[in-house]
Amino acid sequence: MLYHSKASENNSTTRAGTAIMVRKGTNITFKAISDRICQMKTKISNNYTINLINAYAPTLHVSEDNPEIRDQFYDELESVIRCVSNRDYLIVTGDFNAKTGSAWTAYQENMGKYGKGELNSNGKELLEMCSRQKLVLTNTLFRHKMAHRATWESPASNADKDRRNPYRNQIDYVITRTRQQHTVLDSRSQNGLMTFTDHRLVRAKLNLRKLHVKTQNKKTNIDIERLHDPETRARYAVNVEMKVMDAEYNWEKERAMNTQELWDTIVKANHQAANEVIAKQPNKKTVDNSIQKLSHEQKKIYNTINTTSNTERRNVLKRERNKILNRIHEEMSETKKRKIEREIEEIERRKDDSNRMYTAMKNIQRMKKKVPLVVEDQDGITTDPAKQAEIVTQFFQKMFTSEEAKELEDIPPKKMQKSFSEEEVRRAVNSLKNNTSAGIDDIHAEHLKNGPSIVLSKIAEILNLIAETGEYPKEIKTGILVPLQKPGKRKGPPANFRPVILLSLLRKILAICLIKRIGDKIDREVPVTQAAYRAGRGTTEQLLTIKLLAEKAATTPNS
Repeated sequence: MLYHSKASENNSTTRAGTAIMVRKGTNITFKAISDRICQMKTKISNNYTINLINAYAPTLHVSEDNPEIRDQFYDELESVIRCVSNRDYLIVTGDFNAKTGSAWTAYQENMGKYGKGELNSNGKELLEMCSRQKLVLTNTLFRHKMAHRATWESPASNADKDRRNPYRNQIDYVITRTRQQHTVLDSRSQNGLMTFTDHRLVRAKLNLRKLHVKTQNKKTNIDIERLHDPETRARYAVNVEMKVMDAEYNWEKERAMNTQELWDTIVKANHQAANEVIAKQPNKKTVDNSIQKLSHEQKKIYNTINTTSNTERRNVLKRERNKILNRIHEEMSETKKRKIEREIEEIERRKDDSNRMYTAMKNIQRMKKKVPLVVEDQDGITTDPAKQAEIVTQFFQKMFTSEEAKELEDIPPKKMQKSFSEEEVRRAVNSLKNNTSAGIDDIHAEHLKNGPSIVLSKIAEILNLIAETGEYPKEIKTGILVPLQKPGKRKGPPANFRPVILLSLLRKILAICLIKRIGDKIDREVPVTQAAYRAGRGTTEQLLTIKLLAEKAATTPNS
């Protein structure tokens, strides 16, 4: 079904308006804004609406001869975009007759590296609009061959026999909000369509399921350091104990909990107690008074620009606003610089206190912009997190799985002669390192170290039930794979990642308890030359041995 924005009756040009085509029977609301802009809305769920705007901008020749036509077009387009709800999924498409290819360094938030052509005045106007409205040109984000970046081919190039390739430009775009950019899986021009036009279709692949990711299950930040306070620690322990006891009391009386249910009870009790006792209070961002004042000034000018029809006056106001925006950026950079300097001073001052020094270093790391993960396979680079996870997981599964490996003997479950005790679990928990990342259960060592004894006895019960029944919580065999880019290696190939697995706390406790029990026997079997994974020994010892041998060799005269 074609929904058409007809040309106005008094329009003397040959423009026939803009249109949007949708599958017949789709429930939409269509609005013809003008012969250059039309709009369509359709619901995709109870919570989300797609708002699609199709636009046709004046050509470069028209824009430069009559700048007021271009200004009128962008004023109209921006007023439509501003009326779109922040909850709606916004897509702006169309022929913008704008080249933006060389502007990536100046507009990194609004376009990718893979544009084509030199920035022209139409392109600058488009990017300025994207900057104001926080939009991004999606078909400049993905690395494709030049034929799939170009969206227009000059018919005149067929007559130019000296040219090997035709004249091509990228002037049509699919645009969305920068905060919705993660939903775009790919965006490129499409060749091979039999249409009577010198333009190419621009196609974007979207994963609209990702819209829900940002709004559901918002995680509460926990301040583990508050457990250093004795009073807070006591309140936390009592809170956890009460929740575990309540869960036991309310459990079905006809049967006991299995291992998974026991562990789920412990995890839930710790999470709830942490949220109630040691949850971080939301930080209120304090903005410098001078920055706040400048911000109010630029907003005032911005509102004046939107209500001014005089082109000369608008340009003067725009230049004035840009000067204020530059001052704001400079002030913010200075503020950030001063903050970093304070953190560095804190690190210098806390060299004797490793915990506080580590915290200060983490604060500095947070100020750095996160580098996006780059993963590629035989089909090229992918930005879809689900696809990235699949590629990396399959690579390391294949690497660590040998087809020649012998299958381990299947040992039937059996009740242990010497059961795991609460004291044994306590020693294992106390040996865990603090300030480490949590596994799939999202439980930190500090939770259990500062928790009640009932939790440790329940963990001992879980370990004994695993041996007796053969049933175990899923967290025992599940870890979070974190691929870290190897320094100096090319980004993309999975082989250039260093795999780190974040294990659950239950898995760590089980491993420590088992190693403690069989450690003496292993020490008797392992040669004395091995220092790794042995109590009181390690890499430092081996390096010292090499250093002493090298010194002895260097100082001993030749015999």
